[in-house]
Amino acid sequence: MKAILDIARMELQKMFYSPIAWLVLIIFSIQSGIEIMNLASGFVRVSELGYLREAITFSMYSGMNGYFSSIQQWLFIFIPLITMGLMSKEFGSGSIKLLYSSPVSNGQIVLGKYLSVVVFSACMAIILLIAGLFGFVAIKDVDFNQILTGVLGLFLVMSTYAAVGLFISALTSYQIVAAIGTIFTLFVLQQVGGLWQSIDFVRDITYWLSIGGRAGTFVRGLICSEDVLYFILVPALFISFTIFRLKGIREKSPRYISAGRYISAFLMVAIIGYVSTIPSLMKYHDATRTKLNTLTKNSQDVISQLEGKIKITTYANIFAPNIWSNLPQSQVGDARSWSQYTRFYPNIKLDYKYYYDVPLYESDNKSFNRRYADKKIEEALEEVCNIYEINPDKIKPAEFYKDEINLKAELNRCVRKIETEDGKIAFLHWYDDMMRIPSESQKTAVFKSLIGNLPMVGFVSGHEERSVNNVSERGFYKVAKEKQFRYALRNNGIDFTTLTLNKPVETFIDILIIAEAKTAFSKEEMKNLNDFIDRGGNLIIAADRKRQEAMNPLVERFGVTFEKGQVVEYNKGYNMDLITATLTEDGKKLAYDFENSIANRRRCVTMPGALALTYKEKEGFKYIPVLVADSIKNLPKASDKENLKKTYKQKDLSGLSEEERRMLTMLKGREDTPQDQNQYKGSWNELQTTDFVDDIAMYNPKQGELGGPVTTALALTRKVGEKEQRIMILGDADCISNGEVTKQRTSIDAANFNFVAGMFFWLTDEEAPIDMRRPHNPDDKILLKKDGLGFYKILYRFIIPALFAGALLLIWLRRRGR
Repeated sequence: MKAILDIARMELQKMFYSPIAWLVLIIFSIQSGIEIMNLASGFVRVSELGYLREAITFSMYSGMNGYFSSIQQWLFIFIPLITMGLMSKEFGSGSIKLLYSSPVSNGQIVLGKYLSVVVFSACMAIILLIAGLFGFVAIKDVDFNQILTGVLGLFLVMSTYAAVGLFISALTSYQIVAAIGTIFTLFVLQQVGGLWQSIDFVRDITYWLSIGGRAGTFVRGLICSEDVLYFILVPALFISFTIFRLKGIREKSPRYISAGRYISAFLMVAIIGYVSTIPSLMKYHDATRTKLNTLTKNSQDVISQLEGKIKITTYANIFAPNIWSNLPQSQVGDARSWSQYTRFYPNIKLDYKYYYDVPLYESDNKSFNRRYADKKIEEALEEVCNIYEINPDKIKPAEFYKDEINLKAELNRCVRKIETEDGKIAFLHWYDDMMRIPSESQKTAVFKSLIGNLPMVGFVSGHEERSVNNVSERGFYKVAKEKQFRYALRNNGIDFTTLTLNKPVETFIDILIIAEAKTAFSKEEMKNLNDFIDRGGNLIIAADRKRQEAMNPLVERFGVTFEKGQVVEYNKGYNMDLITATLTEDGKKLAYDFENSIANRRRCVTMPGALALTYKEKEGFKYIPVLVADSIKNLPKASDKENLKKTYKQKDLSGLSEEERRMLTMLKGREDTPQDQNQYKGSWNELQTTDFVDDIAMYNPKQGELGGPVTTALALTRKVGEKEQRIMILGDADCISNGEVTKQRTSIDAANFNFVAGMFFWLTDEEAPIDMRRPHNPDDKILLKKDGLGFYKILYRFIIPALFAGALLLIWLRRRGR
């Protein structure tokens, strides 16, 4: 050990008596200072503009464009400058003979030199740590453990680079050649993870050997045994190679013996590395304060209930739009996306099966026909396989898997079948949005469906109600169960069925929905409905215009009435029958989505053609107004009506294209424009006006019109045995329809889908959609102001690099003095 330390000390003396090491530290510190100050400036700017952020530590240091990610991109240039002379200088000057003649072994020589570069890497890590300390100054309640983990990860990367550089330096007597060779080798190690990915066993080895992204888990604040072993085994491999190189020179070993040593070392590391990727053997430590890299508690609770083997089979149509994430070369990355689950339940096996057939989903089918209009499907298959570099023999016709899965029912898209050991099956889909792949919420919901019954929602039919199978704007198909819509409730842990009230409601029904019945219910149907209510079943009753006569008997027992007429309000350039309802203080407390996604962000729920709700409280029930239209604050006089008609005709955006609306709302108005309706504020229950295109509603309380705020959604609760019964009554069925949850209107920030999600979360007793919230990150504020950054910019960009420059100058002067 003493010999190793002596060699390391001698190398460090040579290293720091030359300008190269100091220049590297100076340049690295300048770059570090520029990076951290540029990031800080951006965060200060965002903070002063009033935008709120959470988990600032992660964003500033660990995010995709964070400090550590930016610095890591340059490390492969700095380390070769230090390692290029470690051994090549010895060969070039002939001093290697002195080392051979001294009483030290090849291993001691190599380990001593490697230790010197590790110490230098530690010096560079200190510069990273100094940048990390800035977090205490800039970020409220900075998550310093996360920063320390990121520094550790980059230090391990530098130490790995050092081992590679040491070996390359031992291959040549030219330092420049050693530097270029090291950079090339590091480049190969970055890219090797993409090689031979179509070969199963080789795919795992090459992916493991790849250094690209290895520090990513550390940077994100997660320490994984697989990555720790990597940063032990790979340096050990190249250190061994260096020892073999010196041994071969010293002993003049035959080539086959030397080759055997290298191959044996590589195979040993490859085998250990492969074993380290087995999920059941992997260990983790999430260093982040709120466990950002770990499944949420609710997901962990679901996973803990799984039993036996779980098989996840991906059926990938080679012509599907999401095939890119399922190709053989993407399988390792796809498997890592399940690592949070295999961490808690290793007994999950992934399998991939490829097929071909004409896509049936409308947009997919159009794309397929456009691209391959003049080709047979077999010709199209050959062309695609050639592009993706896949053996066509691996791609089976869809019929080949007909006994395993009904692919036509999945519209010949990519789909995962998740199957338990006892035969339970669920499906997981890709979605038509920017992210495409399922998130934790959808994955956990699928696992939950395998361990027990999901909350069951029954859509009542028989009176021309809104249908869960209707795909038009007025239907509920997209909201409830469209497979390609990420936020469809079926993709998030709620199941649906359709029923009539001609017979008693089955006990497995947890929630009933009656949406805009057009005809009256019979006595038998009312009895079955009331029996369901009496046993404590949860309920949604949603009415609409002209349906009061059929719907009022359903809510009569609660003391609720759907009033005649409809609610109107003044709004931003739209007809008065479009209501932009807001949550009440009590209403937003019902569900976290109500408060976080709607109330706190000052968003509304759009309700075209809503009815006013009134109620007389009945014993046993608690009444909570949830949504209300505007309070009356300023209303026009009757003499303003004609001017308002002109204003609405000029301002009405409903018939314009999105671009025309955007342009119109950018205009400030003209001097000859009559009085603008936007200066008026108020809503009421309009009883007279029915034409909101050519006429203007005027508030007339003498005619019995109720002034705002008008209740348009009402929640009721009561105790039934040990259960709290929950009922939601809506004055508009459109607000939860396919059209309204996806529609965007200029100048109206609507959150209808968040309202739907929050409503079902409340009605399912907080069971679904599954709550994926994490504890609040307290590092949510930037402490510095723009004027306060000046000193730190000088410190990090100039003073700290100047200290290294001063040390270099001092050493240079001392050497000249000698």
